[in-house]
Amino acid sequence: MSEAERAAALDKVAPRLGLDVRNHAEAERFIVPLVPDAIRRVCEWGCLFTSSDVWRQLRPLVYTYHA
Repeated sequence: MSEAERAAALDKVAPRLGLDVRNHAEAERFIVPLVPDAIRRVCEWGCLFTSSDVWRQLRPLVYTYHA
C-alpha cells in the first residue's frame, strides 16, 4: 500500500469510527495497528508488565541505527 493510498484510507475510516479529526495526520494518532498475538503472549508469559492489559497500550516503533 502506498503512502497516498494509506492516507486516503485513513481519511475515509476516521469519520466512520466517530473520530473528530481534520486530516489523516490527526487520524494516525488514534488509529494504530493491533499488537500481534505473539507479542501479547510473550508479554503475558514473561510477566513483563504489572498489569495484564498493558500490552493493549503498546504502539509500533521504528528503530533506526545510524553509525
